[in-house]
Amino acid sequence: MTGTDLKAFMGRHHLDDRTLAGVIGVTPGTVNHWTVGRRSISLTVSRLLRTFDKYPQLIKEFPRP
Repeated sequence: MTGTDLKAFMGRHHLDDRTLAGVIGVTPGTVNHWTVGRRSISLTVSRLLRTFDKYPQLIKEFPRP
């Protein structure tokens, strides 16, 4: 998953950096680094996000900040 893919995912699910970070357990800065391409998104996180994309109701099961 690329930063562009992540931005599209966040747009589809109405998530900002802070909210996504809270859902997956990273800092908002990490999400920002992914979206601008400073860091690569791990395979594990990519798989989790693809699962969320397929089953968006799961996102609601995770706590939000």
